[in-house]
Amino acid sequence: MKENTLMNEKELKAVEIKIKAKKLELKEISKKLKDSKKTLQNLNTNCMSKNLLDAYCQVDMFGNVQKMNNEASRLLSFNGNNTKINFLSLVHKDDLSLTLDVYDQLLRDGSFKNYKCRLVLKDKSVKKFHINASLLYDSNGKPDGIQGIARDITNDEFLNEQLVKSENRFKMILEHFDSAILLEDENRNITLVNKKFCDLFTPKSDSKSLIGKNCVAAAEQAKLLFKNSEDFMSQINSLTSNKKESLSEVLVMLDGTVLERDYIPVYNDNEFRGHLWSYKNVTAEKVAQQNLVESEKNLKTLIQNLDHGIFLEDENGIGVLANKKLCELFHMPMSPE
Repeated sequence: MKENTLMNEKELKAVEIKIKAKKLELKEISKKLKDSKKTLQNLNTNCMSKNLLDAYCQVDMFGNVQKMNNEASRLLSFNGNNTKINFLSLVHKDDLSLTLDVYDQLLRDGSFKNYKCRLVLKDKSVKKFHINASLLYDSNGKPDGIQGIARDITNDEFLNEQLVKSENRFKMILEHFDSAILLEDENRNITLVNKKFCDLFTPKSDSKSLIGKNCVAAAEQAKLLFKNSEDFMSQINSLTSNKKESLSEVLVMLDGTVLERDYIPVYNDNEFRGHLWSYKNVTAEKVAQQNLVESEKNLKTLIQNLDHGIFLEDENGIGVLANKKLCELFHMPMSPE
């Protein structure tokens, strides 16, 4: 019994020795892995900084610049002879609070993407940058720096702002148009519509709620508003298929409203991009035109029945109107026409 106990103790000690040896081995392997990771990280960092077309910058945990590539030096007007530079000192005062929030995110998640901020450069000019960044770690796995890739988007942002302003001006002009306007993309989804169009076809909707809606089903509903509903649909299908301009087509609605429709296919650099529809309410003009025709007809009837010979000529002496009495008085062997 005593011998068995001694044997068990010897076996346990042997196992303990093996475990300690394994722990030391694993610790050494872990250290080597960390060193390899650090070396690989430095290699990747150096390779990245040299080959990137965008600006690359490496800073310590307090924002002090440690390394940068040529593009970063060019954009920041920084060279080896300059004094030390701190990234946070370049951040525009109005963007500093958000930058600190993004820094907290970096510490929490290890990286951030698509951050935009303004930097005040050495010459006091202000530029806007798009930045992606990630943490750098020491051999013990603790953060000891930050690497970031930045791209100057100042001009891009300016162009985008000008584009937005132009679009807003265009939308404002459309709202004051005397016609109902509908712009569809190449898939017949609504990209732009004004209030007059909503009032005419969808009085319960506003222009914003229609953006993105497909017009195929909407046209099926809209056809019920017209006297010749099937002609309305077949013409729309024909126009969207052929993509040929059609102007001043007259349509009559069930309530008697007369519309004049223009269709223009939209192209950009010879690439088809959508359909532009314009509907103008010409009811008043058509009524006035019809009244004018009726008035002319009544006037001609009156002249034809007068007991006086009437002859009307234009500025070139060409006859434009005569009556029966004139033909009788001058014994003309012809009709007044």
